[in-house]
Amino acid sequence: MLVDDAREAAVYRLRRFSDRLVGRERELEALVRTVRVQRLVTCAGAEGVGKSALALAAADRLASAGTFPGGVWLVAARNVASTEVLSRATSKLPRGSLLLLDGLDAALAAHHEATLVWLSRLVGPQSERQVLVTALAPARLEGERVLELTPLPESEARRLLLGRTEADLEADEAGALVRLLENNPRAIVLTAALLSRLPGAVLRRNLEGTLLKSVGGDTLAPSPLTVLLGIGDDQPGSVRRLMIGAGFAEEELEEGGPGRKLRLARRLLTQGWYDDALDTACEALALWQEADYLPGKAATTLLLARIAEVQGELARAALVLEEAATAYRLLNDEEGVAAARGHQGRVFTLLELPEAAAAALWEADTLHSSRRRAACFAELAAHPELGGEFLDDLKKDASRLRRQGLAAARLQLDLA
Repeated sequence: MLVDDAREAAVYRLRRFSDRLVGRERELEALVRTVRVQRLVTCAGAEGVGKSALALAAADRLASAGTFPGGVWLVAARNVASTEVLSRATSKLPRGSLLLLDGLDAALAAHHEATLVWLSRLVGPQSERQVLVTALAPARLEGERVLELTPLPESEARRLLLGRTEADLEADEAGALVRLLENNPRAIVLTAALLSRLPGAVLRRNLEGTLLKSVGGDTLAPSPLTVLLGIGDDQPGSVRRLMIGAGFAEEELEEGGPGRKLRLARRLLTQGWYDDALDTACEALALWQEADYLPGKAATTLLLARIAEVQGELARAALVLEEAATAYRLLNDEEGVAAARGHQGRVFTLLELPEAAAAALWEADTLHSSRRRAACFAELAAHPELGGEFLDDLKKDASRLRRQGLAAARLQLDLA
């Protein structure tokens, strides 16, 4: 399957992150300057404040400048508690290199002293390496330089939200939203994605209500980021269904390993860890296939298409969505087929294949009508490249037009 090819490619591909930083220009310059001259630098701050994005931008700039003759290496330390695992991962990295240890919190929490000893050796004079760490708090080692990252100023938080969303927001409404989100960049990015499917006033009211319910309770009140990360996982079904349009198909998933992996893959995707989401979703798919559980395979394939889309692999996304639609058709799940076709229509539009896009959207709306799909189809049907007889051809043989789009996608991937 095409998704298996994607998993193999991920082994060699660098992780892709947000393409731009908003409101962090001064912090980026400061971090680059500090890493050039200090053996150990920690970028610390609350969850979602943008530590990883800033550290990766700094590492990318240093790599482009050739500052470190041994290269710049990313070590994904998030959720890795074992210093032995981290030691094996870094032991053979060359001298004269920069190591970015992204997310060292699990190791520091589980084995604090052992992690400090390992870090001390890693940055010792004999290693001839420098280390940049991202963590919630500094390690507090001698010689460590710390950049404490705080939430964005409100003006920059508002600029981030308006730049990321396609929703038509007034400046005051955007300001109210980012204040509610505590100017947290990751919460803002998640909100921007949700705003394409939910009015800002409704999202703000629901978020405020969820936060207010916890006030005065026995447990610590969740942050807005925690609430947003729970959408599609721990929230009621009516809220989870908001994620279907983004490629988060909600199926009845058995409570085994693949179900947990699929939920983790969804969360990794919302957090921007695209390659980790890809690997985890592929692991879930392999387990569903081994168990011959078609609903799990269908839901996971739909998620894999979404991952391909956000990574810019539109041709691959179009083909994987064909696999998802086939799986849902075997299940006699018309709503699932419609979700796959609607998503495919959007991808075909981005690939500038208006006939295939219109065919996919027409089939989606025929199976499960929605105002949004109908509006997108009407806009495509009026495309100047489509002749007056297009609608008649579409109704006669929509599958032929869609197959032509798939053939174009295969050509882009050299699979024809």
